[in-house]
Amino acid sequence: MFEFLIDLKSFIRSILFCFRYLPLSLAVKVPIKLGKNVKVEKLRRGQLKFNKVFGRYQIILGDFGSPALQCFDTTLYVDDGASIIFNGFAIIAEGTSIRADYLSVIEFGDNFYCNKNCYFRSSNRIKFGDNNLLGWNITMNTTDGHSVYINGVLKQNSGPILIGDNVWVSSFCVLGKGVEIADGCVISQGSIVTKKISSCHTLVGGVPAKVISYNVDWKR
Repeated sequence: MFEFLIDLKSFIRSILFCFRYLPLSLAVKVPIKLGKNVKVEKLRRGQLKFNKVFGRYQIILGDFGSPALQCFDTTLYVDDGASIIFNGFAIIAEGTSIRADYLSVIEFGDNFYCNKNCYFRSSNRIKFGDNNLLGWNITMNTTDGHSVYINGVLKQNSGPILIGDNVWVSSFCVLGKGVEIADGCVISQGSIVTKKISSCHTLVGGVPAKVISYNVDWKR
Protein backbone atom coordinates (compact mmCIF):
# COMPACT_ATOMS: atom_id res chain seq x y z
CA MET A 1 0.00 0.00 0.00
CA PHE A 2 2.81 2.39 0.92
CA GLU A 3 4.64 1.75 -2.35
CA PHE A 4 1.39 2.31 -4.26
CA LEU A 5 0.96 5.73 -2.63
CA ILE A 6 4.55 6.68 -3.48
CA ASP A 7 3.99 5.66 -7.11
CA LEU A 8 0.71 7.59 -7.19
CA LYS A 9 2.35 10.77 -5.87
CA SER A 10 5.13 10.44 -8.42
CA PHE A 11 2.58 9.97 -11.21
CA ILE A 12 0.63 13.05 -10.13
CA ARG A 13 3.81 15.15 -9.94
CA SER A 14 4.82 13.96 -13.38
CA ILE A 15 1.44 14.71 -14.94
CA LEU A 16 1.36 18.23 -13.50
CA PHE A 17 4.90 18.91 -14.71
CA CYS A 18 4.26 17.58 -18.22
CA PHE A 19 1.02 19.51 -18.72
CA ARG A 20 2.62 22.70 -17.47
CA TYR A 21 5.82 22.62 -19.53
CA LEU A 22 5.15 20.40 -22.57
CA PRO A 23 2.85 20.85 -25.58
CA LEU A 24 -0.51 19.15 -25.01
CA SER A 25 0.09 16.50 -27.69
CA LEU A 26 3.26 15.48 -25.88
CA ALA A 27 2.08 15.99 -22.30
CA VAL A 28 -0.68 13.38 -22.62
CA LYS A 29 2.02 10.73 -23.09
CA VAL A 30 3.66 11.74 -19.77
CA PRO A 31 7.20 11.18 -21.12
CA ILE A 32 8.88 12.59 -18.00
CA LYS A 33 8.87 10.99 -14.56
CA LEU A 34 9.61 13.56 -11.88
CA GLY A 35 11.40 12.81 -8.62
CA LYS A 36 10.20 14.24 -5.32
CA ASN A 37 12.78 17.01 -4.91
CA VAL A 38 12.86 18.67 -8.32
CA LYS A 39 13.10 22.46 -8.25
CA VAL A 40 12.24 24.40 -11.41
CA GLU A 41 13.97 27.78 -11.18
CA LYS A 42 13.15 28.90 -14.71
CA LEU A 43 11.42 27.07 -17.55
CA ARG A 44 8.81 27.86 -20.17
CA ARG A 45 6.54 25.64 -22.19
CA GLY A 46 8.29 24.35 -25.29
CA GLN A 47 11.86 24.62 -24.01
CA LEU A 48 12.00 20.87 -23.35
CA LYS A 49 12.17 19.19 -26.75
CA PHE A 50 11.93 15.57 -27.84
CA ASN A 51 13.32 14.23 -31.10
CA LYS A 52 12.06 10.75 -30.22
CA VAL A 53 8.99 9.95 -28.12
CA PHE A 54 8.48 6.33 -27.07
CA GLY A 55 5.89 6.74 -24.34
CA ARG A 56 5.52 7.19 -20.62
CA TYR A 57 8.54 7.81 -18.41
CA GLN A 58 11.20 7.73 -21.10
CA ILE A 59 12.90 10.53 -19.18
CA ILE A 60 13.44 10.09 -15.43
CA LEU A 61 14.41 13.37 -13.79
CA GLY A 62 15.55 13.58 -10.18
CA ASP A 63 15.17 9.93 -9.22
CA PHE A 64 17.32 6.82 -8.79
CA GLY A 65 21.10 6.84 -8.42
CA SER A 66 23.53 5.06 -6.12
CA PRO A 67 22.32 4.59 -2.53
CA ALA A 68 23.90 6.28 0.52
CA LEU A 69 24.88 9.41 -1.40
CA GLN A 70 23.62 12.61 0.15
CA CYS A 71 21.80 14.74 -2.41
CA PHE A 72 20.67 18.29 -2.91
CA ASP A 73 17.56 19.25 -4.85
CA THR A 74 17.44 18.44 -8.54
CA THR A 75 17.43 21.85 -10.22
CA LEU A 76 16.29 22.90 -13.67
CA TYR A 77 17.10 26.39 -15.02
CA VAL A 78 16.44 27.12 -18.70
CA ASP A 79 16.91 30.76 -19.68
CA ASP A 80 15.12 32.62 -22.49
CA GLY A 81 15.84 31.17 -25.92
CA ALA A 82 17.61 28.13 -24.46
CA SER A 83 16.47 24.54 -24.85
CA ILE A 84 16.95 21.04 -23.47
CA ILE A 85 16.75 18.32 -26.12
CA PHE A 86 16.15 14.61 -25.52
CA ASN A 87 16.91 12.04 -28.22
CA GLY A 88 15.60 8.93 -26.46
CA PHE A 89 15.70 7.38 -23.01
CA ALA A 90 17.50 9.19 -20.20
CA ILE A 91 17.90 8.81 -16.45
CA ILE A 92 19.12 11.92 -14.66
CA ALA A 93 19.53 11.01 -11.00
CA GLU A 94 18.57 13.15 -8.04
CA GLY A 95 20.71 16.06 -6.95
CA THR A 96 21.66 16.95 -10.53
CA SER A 97 21.54 20.58 -11.66
CA ILE A 98 20.88 21.49 -15.29
CA ARG A 99 21.46 25.10 -16.32
CA ALA A 100 21.03 26.33 -19.89
CA ASP A 101 21.87 30.02 -20.20
CA TYR A 102 20.48 32.46 -22.77
CA LEU A 103 20.21 30.91 -26.28
CA SER A 104 22.23 27.84 -25.25
CA VAL A 105 21.50 24.14 -25.74
CA ILE A 106 21.94 20.95 -23.73
CA GLU A 107 21.25 17.80 -25.74
CA PHE A 108 21.02 14.30 -24.27
CA GLY A 109 21.48 11.24 -26.48
CA ASP A 110 19.58 7.96 -26.28
CA ASN A 111 20.25 5.58 -23.36
CA PHE A 112 21.81 8.34 -21.25
CA TYR A 113 22.48 7.82 -17.55
CA CYS A 114 24.07 10.12 -15.00
CA ASN A 115 24.37 9.39 -11.30
CA LYS A 116 23.69 11.80 -8.44
CA ASN A 117 24.85 15.39 -7.90
CA CYS A 118 26.06 16.22 -11.40
CA TYR A 119 26.17 19.80 -12.70
CA PHE A 120 25.67 20.71 -16.34
CA ARG A 121 25.95 24.37 -17.30
CA SER A 122 25.78 25.53 -20.90
CA SER A 123 26.26 29.07 -22.15
CA ASN A 124 27.03 27.55 -25.54
CA ARG A 125 26.24 23.88 -26.25
CA ILE A 126 26.60 20.60 -24.40
CA LYS A 127 25.85 17.59 -26.56
CA PHE A 128 25.89 13.94 -25.48
CA GLY A 129 25.93 11.07 -27.95
CA ASP A 130 24.14 7.77 -27.35
CA ASN A 131 24.86 5.20 -24.62
CA ASN A 132 26.72 7.52 -22.28
CA LEU A 133 27.32 6.64 -18.62
CA LEU A 134 28.25 9.28 -16.05
CA GLY A 135 29.20 8.75 -12.41
CA TRP A 136 28.29 11.04 -9.53
CA ASN A 137 29.53 14.56 -8.79
CA ILE A 138 30.55 15.41 -12.34
CA THR A 139 30.79 19.01 -13.54
CA MET A 140 30.51 20.14 -17.15
CA ASN A 141 30.70 23.88 -17.76
CA THR A 142 31.06 25.56 -21.16
CA THR A 143 32.15 28.91 -19.70
CA ASP A 144 34.74 30.37 -17.37
CA GLY A 145 31.95 32.39 -15.79
CA HIS A 146 34.01 35.61 -15.77
CA SER A 147 36.17 37.49 -18.25
CA VAL A 148 39.87 36.60 -18.13
CA TYR A 149 42.54 38.84 -19.69
CA ILE A 150 46.07 37.76 -20.60
CA ASN A 151 48.43 40.68 -21.28
CA GLY A 152 45.37 42.87 -21.62
CA VAL A 153 43.74 40.63 -24.25
CA LEU A 154 40.39 39.02 -23.50
CA LYS A 155 40.66 35.23 -23.42
CA GLN A 156 38.00 33.12 -25.11
CA ASN A 157 35.79 32.19 -22.17
CA SER A 158 33.18 29.95 -23.78
CA GLY A 159 33.14 26.86 -25.98
CA PRO A 160 30.96 23.80 -26.56
CA ILE A 161 31.36 20.44 -24.83
CA LEU A 162 30.76 17.54 -27.21
CA ILE A 163 30.62 13.94 -25.96
CA GLY A 164 30.59 11.08 -28.46
CA ASP A 165 28.82 7.72 -28.28
CA ASN A 166 29.53 5.02 -25.66
CA VAL A 167 31.53 7.28 -23.36
CA TRP A 168 32.00 6.56 -19.65
CA VAL A 169 32.84 9.53 -17.45
CA SER A 170 33.75 8.40 -13.93
CA SER A 171 32.81 10.19 -10.72
CA PHE A 172 34.27 13.56 -9.63
CA CYS A 173 35.41 14.54 -13.12
CA VAL A 174 35.40 18.10 -14.45
CA LEU A 175 35.04 18.91 -18.16
CA GLY A 176 35.68 22.48 -19.24
CA LYS A 177 34.86 24.63 -22.25
CA GLY A 178 35.85 23.39 -25.69
CA VAL A 179 36.27 19.76 -24.63
CA GLU A 180 35.40 17.03 -27.12
CA ILE A 181 35.45 13.34 -26.23
CA ALA A 182 35.60 10.77 -29.03
CA ASP A 183 33.47 7.60 -29.15
CA GLY A 184 34.20 4.78 -26.74
CA CYS A 185 36.45 6.73 -24.37
CA VAL A 186 36.75 6.27 -20.61
CA ILE A 187 37.55 9.21 -18.32
CA SER A 188 39.01 7.98 -15.05
CA GLN A 189 37.82 9.17 -11.64
CA GLY A 190 38.72 12.68 -10.54
CA SER A 191 40.11 13.80 -13.88
CA ILE A 192 40.03 17.41 -15.07
CA VAL A 193 39.64 17.46 -18.84
CA THR A 194 40.63 20.70 -20.56
CA LYS A 195 41.44 19.58 -24.11
CA LYS A 196 39.97 17.60 -26.99
CA ILE A 197 40.30 13.78 -26.83
CA SER A 198 40.18 12.91 -30.52
CA SER A 199 41.18 9.21 -30.48
CA CYS A 200 38.34 6.73 -30.01
CA HIS A 201 38.48 4.03 -27.32
CA THR A 202 41.02 5.89 -25.20
CA LEU A 203 41.49 5.79 -21.43
CA VAL A 204 42.15 9.29 -20.12
CA GLY A 205 43.02 10.41 -16.60
CA GLY A 206 44.81 12.90 -14.39
CA VAL A 207 44.95 16.61 -13.62
CA PRO A 208 45.06 17.83 -16.29
CA ALA A 209 43.84 14.71 -18.08
CA LYS A 210 46.21 12.87 -20.41
CA VAL A 211 45.98 9.71 -22.46
CA ILE A 212 46.77 6.59 -20.41
CA SER A 213 45.89 3.78 -22.82
CA TYR A 214 44.52 3.17 -26.31
CA ASN A 215 42.24 0.42 -27.66
CA VAL A 216 40.04 0.48 -24.54
CA ASP A 217 36.58 -1.07 -24.38
CA TRP A 218 34.09 -0.98 -21.52
CA LYS A 219 30.70 -2.44 -20.61
CA ARG A 220 27.95 -1.31 -18.24
